[in-house]
Amino acid sequence: MVLYDFEGEDGQSETLAYPMGASPPIGATITHEGRRLTRVASRMQAPIVRASVAHVSRILPTWQPGASAYTKEGYAIIESQADIDRIEKANPGMHWSRDVFDEPEANAQGND
Repeated sequence: MVLYDFEGEDGQSETLAYPMGASPPIGATITHEGRRLTRVASRMQAPIVRASVAHVSRILPTWQPGASAYTKEGYAIIESQADIDRIEKANPGMHWSRDVFDEPEANAQGND
């Protein structure tokens, strides 16, 4: 069994266990013990971005406002927490730990 995060209509979060592969997809709404819950991406899946770990964010839309550098294809290059802070500031309502789940790439560079 794997733990998955859900959010109720009241904003309260709840963690439920499902067999791997049998969980509702992210964004799906279920009823559990009389409560309507929406599956959200699990925060524990978000990697920690350290200042020394540069990576290219392929999950953000291309040319995402707030990034200080982009690949030639328009993907944001994340080099530090300061980059994340700028992107969040330029995109009100977006929270990196909740909305973005990138995997760091070894030796990410802007010319990929």
